Amino acid sequence: MANIFQEIQSARRDIALLRNEVAELKRRSDENASMLNQQIQIGQSSITEKLEYILAAITPEAAPGIVLMFVNKNGNLEELNGMQLKIDQSIKVVAKVVDKAGNAAEIEKGSAKFDLSNAAMGAFSNQSDDGLSADFTPAGPIGALTIQFSADADLGEGVTPLLGEGSLDLIAGSAVAVELSFA
Repeated sequence: MANIFQEIQSARRDIALLRNEVAELKRRSDENASMLNQQIQIGQSSITEKLEYILAAITPEAAPGIVLMFVNKNGNLEELNGMQLKIDQSIKVVAKVVDKAGNAAEIEKGSAKFDLSNAAMGAFSNQSDDGLSADFTPAGPIGALTIQFSADADLGEGVTPLLGEGSLDLIAGSAVAVELSFA
């Protein structure tokens, strides 16, 4: 019986030693996992920085852009895109030329031109001296219309085409007559 008791005590000691070894292995494993995670994060950060550097190097500088605006009833500028205009109304269309940061930018003097996707749907008049605004008057047909603006963004001898467009829907004007039919 004493022999069994000694074996049980020995087994308990062995179990305690094994528990200590398992705890030590777990601690080391946690440390290694933490170090590995830190190395992965450093590597990811380094890769991200390198990719951002490469992307910045290959991304071309944005050219100036154009935002087409119109003057609303209150005299304020609103972006011209998807608005509705009755065919018996007219609006002042304004081209706002901007750089990549949204700052006002210049264009070659005399290069500004307004145009329509369908010339039969309206006309421009009273284009300003700087070419950046003009009055648009519908001609009568209803439907979708694109107003286009083009200019030269190169202020020197060269030409850098700059294009902008906005869409509007021409809708029926105010009622002025009644047609009756008899069947």
